[in-house]
Amino acid sequence: MKKFNETTIHPVSFSEDVKNSYSDILTNEAMDFLVQLHEKFNSERLELLERRVAQQNYFDKIVKSRESSTWDENHIVLATNLAVNYSQLDEANCEIETKGLMVLSEKGWPVTNPAITAKQSLMSTVLQINKALGLSASQKGVSGKDQESRNKADRETRNILDKVASDDLI
Repeated sequence: MKKFNETTIHPVSFSEDVKNSYSDILTNEAMDFLVQLHEKFNSERLELLERRVAQQNYFDKIVKSRESSTWDENHIVLATNLAVNYSQLDEANCEIETKGLMVLSEKGWPVTNPAITAKQSLMSTVLQINKALGLSASQKGVSGKDQESRNKADRETRNILDKVASDDLI
């Protein structure tokens, strides 16, 4: 690591409002420390910011799914948790797509990818929070005649599939 002095230019930039007064406040050692922190943690910081954007997108969609007057403080906390869970679910899906269903253990044996267990747990949590927020179809009033027609179409499709399955032509 280079030591800070008058001739060294650090990869640190300050707002235009700062008029080189940082030298009055920060010692050379403090500047070195700031640069080291930036070099060590900047990639993680940027990754966390990307996650935060994904979580914010989910949060916005969740909040827009209900009338704004129906949200109270508790529901906002639940919506925030739901957005985080959706984001983590995306990460688990990505992990499964990247590494597959099976991974090698420390001993070299194939084991189920831990992301699958995480995904199952996240899915359960997502469903529970959706239900607590009243975001399921039946709670949103999508049931009734609309649901009845979907159930009827589902039964008809199942009957057709059963007839085809019993036919020996295939």
